Amino acid sequence: MLRENCITAVISAPTASASVDCELLTGTESLIEELHARLLAGESINNPKLSEIAERHFGGSRAAGAYSPRDAYDAMEASVSKLLESKAPELMMMSVPGALRLVLRPLTERLPRQADRTREQVLFQQLC
Repeated sequence: MLRENCITAVISAPTASASVDCELLTGTESLIEELHARLLAGESINNPKLSEIAERHFGGSRAAGAYSPRDAYDAMEASVSKLLESKAPELMMMSVPGALRLVLRPLTERLPRQADRTREQVLFQQLC
């Protein structure tokens, strides 16, 4: 039974298979899996560590054009989504302040900051 002030969500099964309209770089899926496993183990991943891991999976460096910062951060985001999905039942039983204090804030402290941006991200940045 859910307590008052709990995080709740309605989850519905997809009715059709999802279509992908873009190609992933070779190594993206294995990068997501490694990052997910490291997060599950409680490891912190800073920007240099993310770059090091990404270079192994993409087979080269950003400087050599093997991948962009966006590719690495997108893989990190996907791995965080997988982690949160696995913790969803636990999170949904917690109060919002409890989920923030016990799970979400500690998780964000272990993540890299998106300090490196692509040219497109800079061009399309909206300032308020």
